[in-house]
Amino acid sequence: MAKKERKSRKLKPLASKPFGMTTTAGGRMPTASEDVRCLAIYAVAYLMIDIAIVSDCFQAGQSTIRDWKRIWLTENRLCPKKRVYKTILSDTDRDAIFQHVLRHPTLYLREIQRWINKRLGKKLSVSTVFRELHLLGLTVKKLETRSLSISSASIDRFTNEVRLNLFNICQLVFLDETAKKRSDCFRREGRSLRNTGVYVRRDGRRGERISILGFMDYGGIFDHRMTTGTFCMGDFIRHMRTVISTHATPFPGPRSVWIMDGASIHLSEELKAWALSKGVVLIQLSAYCCFFNPIELFFGALKARMQEKTESFMHKGRAMESMYALFRTLLEYRHYNFVPWFQKCGYFCEESDTVFDPNKADRNSKFAYPIVHVAPSLKGDTVSID
Repeated sequence: MAKKERKSRKLKPLASKPFGMTTTAGGRMPTASEDVRCLAIYAVAYLMIDIAIVSDCFQAGQSTIRDWKRIWLTENRLCPKKRVYKTILSDTDRDAIFQHVLRHPTLYLREIQRWINKRLGKKLSVSTVFRELHLLGLTVKKLETRSLSISSASIDRFTNEVRLNLFNICQLVFLDETAKKRSDCFRREGRSLRNTGVYVRRDGRRGERISILGFMDYGGIFDHRMTTGTFCMGDFIRHMRTVISTHATPFPGPRSVWIMDGASIHLSEELKAWALSKGVVLIQLSAYCCFFNPIELFFGALKARMQEKTESFMHKGRAMESMYALFRTLLEYRHYNFVPWFQKCGYFCEESDTVFDPNKADRNSKFAYPIVHVAPSLKGDTVSID
């Protein structure tokens, strides 16, 4: 019994993290940094301090410190060499796998494993397939969907309209609707140790649906309208008349070119004629081309800020309804510099000599929008997307 007790005490993990140690993922035993290894080797090898004292000081085993000393004296390095994985496939096989995965990017590892076994005659494990793909530079990405209905003629029409009517960034106004509900105010992710879950007790009711009609220029969200449920065409026309009468100026003055998508409630000839009588030009976006509308970027940021505000209020013991969270968040963007967001969508880019260049929609940004080629394709009815 005494031996078992001594063994269990020896395997008992440390109560606190030792000096200079970094805890690895999954809650495993801490790993010594290079500074700790250097100090321990210097104390044992050069200052001739007893290894038992050094072991107690750095809370590392004596055999571990002896290994550090041996590696330093024999290999002149603080850490052991990392294992380098070498491929077991020929260059021809690796090129075939590379081309196959590029043609079929959504394959699972087991599907790639079966293809290698059938076509190349190689029996590889799933972990080996993963390492081979990693050596080829193929990593997992979030899958994005691109519409097949993007028309080059529609993009040409939108580009020509914008270039014909737009002269200054002060003229631009973007508008769109989005809907939020109470469950959108709560965060979806959390952090914990590996192989453990995160659980939060919350009210499971969705709450009422709230729709927002936002109006954006280069200096902020200068106006918005909110309602429960959704906007109908009558509500939209009424709000547009009010906002245009309040904030717009006749063309080519500030806020005189208004861009919106082709939602059914936007397609009112009566509204277009009334806006034109006030000197305001209404331009309809190309179908399925939300990446040309910077207010879509704002709606993405709006949800994150809503979640941040809701969590901060709930930590203080105060419940926060979605309507109040939306209102408080919208006030933060009342005065905001949206010029970089306009440039991400192709408007007034510094390196471009035109007011709008659809090829400048930044696909390398965090929003991962595609580059769209205005030149028609071979068939003449679709647009190619990189």
